[in-house]
Amino acid sequence: GVLKQIASSSTAAIVATGGGALVSARNADICRSGGLVLLLDVPFETCYKRIQGDKNRPNASGRSRKELLALYEARLGSYRAHSDAVVPDNGLEQRAAAVAAYFK
Repeated sequence: GVLKQIASSSTAAIVATGGGALVSARNADICRSGGLVLLLDVPFETCYKRIQGDKNRPNASGRSRKELLALYEARLGSYRAHSDAVVPDNGLEQRAAAVAAYFK
């Protein structure tokens, strides 16, 4: 699949998988085989504001806030377990600097 293609490429890339990609241990292993996996630790409320009412997000469209919170909480443990490091949500510039620091 696409993750395998990217992970095996010799071209450097930053990939935002989004969704439930890292819930699958297989997908997480593929991602980690290609490099570093960082979790951008964004609070639920921020995520919710971004996806609320977005018809292009099949898992979000038509779900209540309560259902989306449950999905977020269910996935968070897998995201943390499959990440090499966690980048806290402390502002865009600080997040960008933290991510860049991993690639120096």
